[in-house]
Amino acid sequence: MYMIRQPEAPSARGIPLSRSLTFRIFTTHVVSVLLVLGLMIFISSLFFKSFTTQMAEEEAIEESQRLVDTIEQVGKTLILNALKQEVDRALLLVRQTARHAGEGIVSEGEAQRTVRSTLRSWKIAREGYFVIIDSEGNILLHPSPEVEGTNQLSYWVTAYQTRVKRGYLEYERQNPGEPAPRKKVLYMDYYAPWDWIVTATAYKEEFSELINLTLITTLISSLSADTGMQVFILDGSPVPLASTDPSPEKGLLQQLASLEGDGGFSWSTHHGVRLALAWRTIPDFNWKVVVLQRPILQERIYSSFLLFSLGILGLAFILSLGLSIYFYFSLTRPILRAIPVLRLATAGKLDLRLTELPRNELGLLGAYFNTLMDSLQRTMKEKDSLVERAAFLARFPQENPNPVVFVNEQGRITYVNRSAARIFGLPEGVCDEAIPPSLKGMSPEAEPILQEIKVGDRWYSLIASPSTSPRGTFYFGRETTREREYRTSLLLFRWIFEHAYEGMVVTDEEGNIEMVNPAFTDITGYSEEEARGKTPRILKSDHHPPELYERMWHDLTTKGWWADEIWNRRKSGEVYPEWLSISRFTDTEGKVHYVGIFHEISKQKELEERLRYLAYHDALTDLPNRFLLEDRLERECARARREGKKVGLIFVDLDNFKQVNDTFGHRTGDLYLVHVAHLLREACREVDTVARIAGDEFVIMLPGLAQKAFALSVLERIFRGLREQPFQHENTTLEVSLSAGLAFFPDDGGSASEILSRADIALYRAKRQGKNQYAIFQREDQKVIEEQLGRYDLLRKALAGRTVKIDWEPWENRSGRIAYLEALLSCGKDPTLEPGAILTMAEEVNLGGTVGELIVEGMATLLHGARKRAIPPGTIPPLVARIPSSLLFDHSFLSTLRDMGEAYELPPGHLILLLPFRSGMLPEHLIRAVEEVRTMGFTVGPPGPWIPLDPRDEAIHLPFVLLPYRRLLAFRNEVEGSESSLKALIHLMRYRNQKVVVEGVDDEGGLSWIWELGADLAAGPGVHGRLPAEQVLPLLREHLEEKGEP
Repeated sequence: MYMIRQPEAPSARGIPLSRSLTFRIFTTHVVSVLLVLGLMIFISSLFFKSFTTQMAEEEAIEESQRLVDTIEQVGKTLILNALKQEVDRALLLVRQTARHAGEGIVSEGEAQRTVRSTLRSWKIAREGYFVIIDSEGNILLHPSPEVEGTNQLSYWVTAYQTRVKRGYLEYERQNPGEPAPRKKVLYMDYYAPWDWIVTATAYKEEFSELINLTLITTLISSLSADTGMQVFILDGSPVPLASTDPSPEKGLLQQLASLEGDGGFSWSTHHGVRLALAWRTIPDFNWKVVVLQRPILQERIYSSFLLFSLGILGLAFILSLGLSIYFYFSLTRPILRAIPVLRLATAGKLDLRLTELPRNELGLLGAYFNTLMDSLQRTMKEKDSLVERAAFLARFPQENPNPVVFVNEQGRITYVNRSAARIFGLPEGVCDEAIPPSLKGMSPEAEPILQEIKVGDRWYSLIASPSTSPRGTFYFGRETTREREYRTSLLLFRWIFEHAYEGMVVTDEEGNIEMVNPAFTDITGYSEEEARGKTPRILKSDHHPPELYERMWHDLTTKGWWADEIWNRRKSGEVYPEWLSISRFTDTEGKVHYVGIFHEISKQKELEERLRYLAYHDALTDLPNRFLLEDRLERECARARREGKKVGLIFVDLDNFKQVNDTFGHRTGDLYLVHVAHLLREACREVDTVARIAGDEFVIMLPGLAQKAFALSVLERIFRGLREQPFQHENTTLEVSLSAGLAFFPDDGGSASEILSRADIALYRAKRQGKNQYAIFQREDQKVIEEQLGRYDLLRKALAGRTVKIDWEPWENRSGRIAYLEALLSCGKDPTLEPGAILTMAEEVNLGGTVGELIVEGMATLLHGARKRAIPPGTIPPLVARIPSSLLFDHSFLSTLRDMGEAYELPPGHLILLLPFRSGMLPEHLIRAVEEVRTMGFTVGPPGPWIPLDPRDEAIHLPFVLLPYRRLLAFRNEVEGSESSLKALIHLMRYRNQKVVVEGVDDEGGLSWIWELGADLAAGPGVHGRLPAEQVLPLLREHLEEKGEP
């Protein structure tokens, strides 16, 4: 920019300011205008201040009344909700107790007494209580003994309750001894199965106790959030029940507590802040709602008025100043106005011009000066613009992140920017290089051409554009590797979506279906056009409780995915099962979508049900087998014990059945068995169970008997049916002959196994007396029981003398590896006692704790020996022990066992405790105990196969199931075609992720047979048998050395 030398400027300050005419005009004009306007503004401000104060007081009173109305309405709603929650909680107790009565755990009368007793102890606030009446107005529960048991239908409140049965009611009630009626509220609901109207009621004085003050605080905070007011709810004390101010002044609260009635006024704090105060009372709650509101709007109006007034004063000052300046410039020579402009122009300020030129020679000179400055300024701007454009054009290609290449007319590269040099391996900047192979073939003639090329493992999109100045071709490009990958992935995902076997559905965040695949249409019957825009609720089958969908949304929200088995409904209305998984993802725009993938599992469900049925039913006669019989017998014995009834058990054995097989063949023998099964079913009730437990052995269970005579009538019907319906085989008639033994629970035995044994004893007495008859268990058969008592005494002495010891039986898999070690009890004084018998007998004589001590000592001995032999704890197989159920409640035993496992560094789950129950028969208290013990790190559960009767049965099953070898062998030998049933049972257990262990295998042939059946593990004399700890440890060491472990 050109610089001009600044000349000396003459001084224009020769006239004193006090003698200046302009100064005098300015001073007189400004002072007079400001005085007049100031007086007008002062008078107006007094009027505005009074007006805004009155507006603030009226607004505070209106706001307090609005808050009172809102709080009173919300309070009544909260009271209703509080009473409703109490009634809902009471009805939940009623339903749970009624379900126990329905399951036979308690009688209905006892259940109702339990509910009334519980509700009598529940309190609602201070004086609230529960009332139960029936539809006829009878008071079933009341806090006043003189009212309970009476009929109050004549009282209008009771009549109203019996009429509507559900709802909310406000009324007044004057109790005896009270001077006046008091307001009450009640909420009631109806439980139809018991004809109960359950009511929760409270008095007016307790209303405030039923209100959630946190919600009230939140309410008043939200209502006053944008108003700048403070709200206090008082009950007569200086401490507020609810407040929008978390730390109010104590003096303020004392003044607010002293307010009476309703009213309002203006009030100033000790800081000088002006506030509008109003208060109203809520009689039903005995509350006082106080509103302190700073009149922000009024202050703003007042402040705006003051600002407007100041603006008027400022404007008047400016106008006065303008007039003075006008006079100044009218009286001063025009040349003085040009001096500052000329001074700045000589300093380089080229954008200034002389304005308001007079119409004389000085004005013409000023016009020439302005023209000169315009020309000079244009010249300087053009120069700066050319310099900036040249610098920009020089930097642009080089700093461009995309490749830029220029090829001249001779086909030589003359320019390469930084990005292109890196990609093509050319020198950066101006150069003279040959065209690389990847750019050959791109020679546009008139129009640009677009082409994708590959350089190394990267793809680029290039535009070849012809250039006339300079002559040649520009190549501009960008990398497209990621775009090609995206396109390839998109095509692949689209192909998978359209050809997948599983149904797929994509929804938006609100659950509206956006797209479905063809498999979705094939499974559900809905086309994409029919499904799009709707929600997946079109598939809802109403087979699931709301809790399932709550868990689903909880998992989607917290984990981002959910998967489970679910039942849905096709377009045709058919309900089908499917396995559904849902995932949540967020797209590049931040929108949430849900993707559901499902496949139908109807065939798997049918197969599972078929395998379950085959596992618990005889394949020949379609009768329940031993497993199902034992499960039902345990259940019915438990029910009979609760209800004070009897269970009859008939053990049936066919006479001379072997002769039928030998004479007519096994096919005829099978038909003979089917005929007998049919006769036995005809003689029984629907609730009775007829089971085939062996070849020609049947058991009939008669539950819920009040008298023994019914069981005898069933036996009479059986023998009469045998006589009236002989077995017809071709032209031969065979009379069916059988013997039966009858025993009763609990008269003849206190457990299912005992009653089965007693019926078996009675059967053999019938056999000894000549067959084709039945016998009832009698005390003459007590010799067997006395022998058992003798064994009890022997076991008691053996436990006291510590002659019962722990042996170990390895469980091996097919490859000969030891998978588990089972601790078995053995009695030296009576080697015939099996470990299971020792446990049962010890439990019956209350010596379960001694057995627990022996188990801990045996495990400690084995683990100590393993540590001495340097066997790592992680390589020791899991230790299995059968325990009496009482040890589940022995915290000393469980703590000692846990501490032992921690001391020897056993991995979690390496201590497995087997219970003498089937899980389908675990009582409620045992289920809770099992769940608690599992939290201590033990694996606990029943060893045998079962029928799941409760969802929790699935959660407490073991990783394996034990099957007795002798029972399997007897089943195979006595029931033709039984191997298919055994394989079905084993397949079902494995389908439930349980390994099948066959115990008691005593020969190599049996070991091969169980492997063929599909068993996973084997134990018994034919494998290793029972070994003391000193013989097990070398065996474990040998297995470790085979695996190559130190």
